[in-house]
Amino acid sequence: MAEALVAVEDPLSTVLRLDPVDDPAAVVRSMARAVAPDESAVKPPDWLRPDQVASFRRCMAALTRHGGALLADPVGSGKTWIALAVAAQLQGGRRAVAIVPAVLMPQWARTAERAGVALTLLSHESVSRGRLPPEKPAVVLIDEAHHFRHPDTRRYRHLAPWLVGRRTLLLTGTPVVNRLEDLAHQLLLVLRDDTLSHRGVPSLMAALSAQPMGPAPSVLGDLVFRRAAPPALPARSTRDLAAPPSAGEVVLLAGVDRLGLSRDPGIAALIRVQLWRALASSPAALRAALQQYLNLLQQARSARVAGRRFTRASLVAHLGGAPEQLLLWGVLPDTGGSLDLRLHDADDVRRLVRATGTVTDTPRLEALRTLLRDPMPTLVFTTSRATLTLLRDTAADLRPAWISGDSAGIGRTRLPRRAVLDWFGPAPPAPPGTLRPPSILLATDVAAEGLDLQRIERVIHWDLPWTSVRLDQREGRARRMESMATVIETIRFLPPAELESRLCQAGRIERKRQLGVTVGLVDREGWLFRWRAEIGERFRAGQATAGVVAIAGEPSGWLIALAMDRIAEGGAEVAELLWLGDDGVVGDEPEVVVPLLIAAADAPLLLQSRLCPTAQRQALLPFIRDRLHAASGAAWCGLEHPLVQRQGLASLRRLGRRAAADRDPARLRRIERGIVWLSGGLLAGERILLEQALTGGDTELVELVARMAPARTDSARRTAAVLPRLAGIVRVGTFRPCHPSAPCCSTSTAPSSTASP
Repeated sequence: MAEALVAVEDPLSTVLRLDPVDDPAAVVRSMARAVAPDESAVKPPDWLRPDQVASFRRCMAALTRHGGALLADPVGSGKTWIALAVAAQLQGGRRAVAIVPAVLMPQWARTAERAGVALTLLSHESVSRGRLPPEKPAVVLIDEAHHFRHPDTRRYRHLAPWLVGRRTLLLTGTPVVNRLEDLAHQLLLVLRDDTLSHRGVPSLMAALSAQPMGPAPSVLGDLVFRRAAPPALPARSTRDLAAPPSAGEVVLLAGVDRLGLSRDPGIAALIRVQLWRALASSPAALRAALQQYLNLLQQARSARVAGRRFTRASLVAHLGGAPEQLLLWGVLPDTGGSLDLRLHDADDVRRLVRATGTVTDTPRLEALRTLLRDPMPTLVFTTSRATLTLLRDTAADLRPAWISGDSAGIGRTRLPRRAVLDWFGPAPPAPPGTLRPPSILLATDVAAEGLDLQRIERVIHWDLPWTSVRLDQREGRARRMESMATVIETIRFLPPAELESRLCQAGRIERKRQLGVTVGLVDREGWLFRWRAEIGERFRAGQATAGVVAIAGEPSGWLIALAMDRIAEGGAEVAELLWLGDDGVVGDEPEVVVPLLIAAADAPLLLQSRLCPTAQRQALLPFIRDRLHAASGAAWCGLEHPLVQRQGLASLRRLGRRAAADRDPARLRRIERGIVWLSGGLLAGERILLEQALTGGDTELVELVARMAPARTDSARRTAAVLPRLAGIVRVGTFRPCHPSAPCCSTSTAPSSTASP
């Protein structure tokens, strides 16, 4: 036996050995299928549409492997049905929990009943009050998950610890609102920060917070799923309208600009922007904003007369958001501090309030009336209740329906919210008698999420929100599956140039939309999340061979499909598609590697295409070794090691020294597991629980470690134990063929039938 042993120059080469192949298309198919998203083989429910099945299977695979995922399919494409299909598959006799905005609870209840899924519904508002069920559900579904993007809010801090250990699927078509960290904070609710460390991303938060921010890592597609807009969704046509301000609006704008507002320039600028925004909506909205500000000034003057000192913040806190209420300032305690508001603005504000009443018509209102005379079913969005009332009165002869945060109706008649929305849903009720159904719905942004208004054919943005997300949510009310229109027209009323130059709303919206482009969450830029699925589907048919092939082409280099399989879990990980140029440039950008892979399928073989094993080893092994080190040897690292984890590690090391001195091996083992746990990335809920445990002393910390550390330790071991696997190699370019008599090709150093990279 000893005589049969052969010296191995590099142990890694034995793991990565591939056979030479003369069929480039077969190697390309193997590589394309290896980089396609992981999909579960479970059978979907019959009520899922064919275009929803892939999203269902990818969510199932991610929940099984990682315990969490985010489904970001386009607004209106049926994410609710996909989530219910996941719940039906995972229930196993237990109920699922769905956490949804209160306004959507009836809709979720009806859909779950139609799907036959046992569901416990919980509102976002209940979560904010800390009302969460004690039992462990089969799976948790969180609709409109972008509402949980701020880690300092009560709803986030209540929900995050409760989600620890619970499989959770997040649902939102618009996960990025104001910054890329929005996506990171949502993912950390259900996934540990080092979930993708074996894929070369040590920290989710760091990856989405890097400055300057380039394209997000494409491996985020393992956790975030977004398909292209399905063909059944209506097309969209868009246009902008800009009307000049009326003479009265110009006077109002000049009056707002003259107000002092505050001694603090930052506070003054903040208040002025709010007044500009109100005027951009309507003179009625400006009147409401000015009246609220005037009430605040009058309260501040009354407090001063009573000898009470308040800062602006403490004054607002006492008023509780209702500056018109009566307060007996003389019996309230003096909180001290200096008020930065300019009280002498009061007279100017009163004059402006009176002036708003004289501006009864504007070119924008006339343009809207012209549009609404067209009988096309139309949804008009505004950010202001005062503007909603103005538009309702302006179009009174057209009997518009309307809905705001606290009421709804048709014309001046109040009706239940559900009755109003049903007129514009998929099955509107028959009108009583000869009454024709309304064709116009006026709404504040309370109606911008989750509602099915399939009868709407046109969406008008009367005033612009601050984010592109809100625009998408508004349009998604009409642009939905089973819509009655094939094309949804969207019209944006831009602020007059005099106001837009101050607000820069259009530019701000476009900059925020680019954040979605950065992470592949905008339909026109689907690379990050869709290219893997698209390339896998393109090469689904035909024989696939995991081999190495040499083709003629430019530029010269190596195209590699490399996976890092976690040994303890078994099964195959999704591979990365990588380019290693002869010039040393390494790339994984889809716009680089995908065209190269597609071209390789039909490229001609190089003459005398036998690759030199030594050349392969010299080119590829250092590169693969670096990728292996990044996947298995690199420690977790966020933007900075969070203070709470540093404190926890210091406390555990101190307790470990004490346990060692006391010769308590059982306690020492628990503490060692806790140190491993805290040395990696945590769930947001784990971090909050750690903060609470540190305030409770050593006993609470040790108890927390006993609950959390075992699962985290197993995860860390799985991450560390990885095995590289090649799904295919394509050598592109020209090279000098190896002579059979060369030492590198001698049968004494390598098998003649095998080319080793």
